[in-house]
Amino acid sequence: PQTAKDILRQKMVEERNVHGFTFIKQGEDGEEGNFYFISSGSCKVTVDDVIVRTLKDGQYFGELSILESTARTATVMSQSVVITYSVDAATFRQTILPFMHDRHRKFFSVFCTVPLLNGSSVYDRSLMMYDMREKQYSTDDIIINQDDKYDNESCFYIVLKGRTKALKQIPSSSHTVDLLTHEEFDYFGELSLMNEVSRSATVAALENTSVACWNVPQFKQLFSCVLPKLIEDQARYQHVIDPSIEEQRL
Repeated sequence: PQTAKDILRQKMVEERNVHGFTFIKQGEDGEEGNFYFISSGSCKVTVDDVIVRTLKDGQYFGELSILESTARTATVMSQSVVITYSVDAATFRQTILPFMHDRHRKFFSVFCTVPLLNGSSVYDRSLMMYDMREKQYSTDDIIINQDDKYDNESCFYIVLKGRTKALKQIPSSSHTVDLLTHEEFDYFGELSLMNEVSRSATVAALENTSVACWNVPQFKQLFSCVLPKLIEDQARYQHVIDPSIEEQRL
């Protein structure tokens, strides 16, 4: 019997397109459209005429409409000469979908229940899902250390399973203060990334915990859609931003 690789070799179509070529257009029927893999070149992704992402060598697009049986959620246009390999929806379902579906089924439903992401588009959530890394921590493991320096590998986190706690060493005393507990679907780590400063508190796992995380470039690109919510929620961390509040409590 033919393997998935055999079928892909037979069905994949190589295309070379010039700058400005539109592969898919937002709003078009995509359920029976093509799935594309970029071999070389770059493409811009726009939603409502706003550029939301740039795709380059080794990346792919077109899967979301096939997975969700929906219209195309974005427009993808070449920014240079682009060489792609594409397959039709039927071939995608037969060969690629079985390998993608477990991850999609596991995480997409989770991302639809995260309060922070209420109001974000299906496309935004899909990008978050595909770019995330999942990390596991045991009880008392340190996820973030207070005063860790900000850099591009600093991460933003959403709790998928388990619980964490934030605690702070007050600089002018020997006291460590428990700040708050993060339950499932809560998030943390955004203050450092939004303000480009060192970590203001330590975060540790209270039990065996699974988190989704994104580094600085991913956070700035993918979570701009919820930035107003993040700014609004900073009030809950006022005692982290201003240690004197905690000093007054001691």
